[in-house]
Amino acid sequence: MILAVEVVSPESTSRDRETKPTKYARAGIAHYWRVENDEGRAVACVFELEPATRVYAPTGVFHDRLKTSVPFSVDLDLATITPRRQGSMTPTQSSSARIAPDIMKGPKGIWVRREARRVRRRATAQAAARREA
Repeated sequence: MILAVEVVSPESTSRDRETKPTKYARAGIAHYWRVENDEGRAVACVFELEPATRVYAPTGVFHDRLKTSVPFSVDLDLATITPRRQGSMTPTQSSSARIAPDIMKGPKGIWVRREARRVRRRATAQAAARREA
């Protein structure tokens, strides 16, 4: 696994901020993204595993748009993700109608672009091929 994404809810705050990142780092998952609800807006905190210490180092905090090329190309409009109920995040009705053909529902209500999944699969296959070579 290359990337773990957690959506923080009031019930899972300490697990998502402390317990899970430690377990993911021990497992060698290179990237960890944490999505939080900041007064009704999605904020993505992005971390990368430091190989020598096997501890996550912060690489960015994204408020309106999550745009990165590591571990794969992603350009996600965070402004379209709003709380469905207190603590959980989901796209607004108007935004989901606008982008529905290009997206699919991902873990815990976060919407992930199909293209990002294709790119991730391709990157995983390429990494596996490099390890075998």
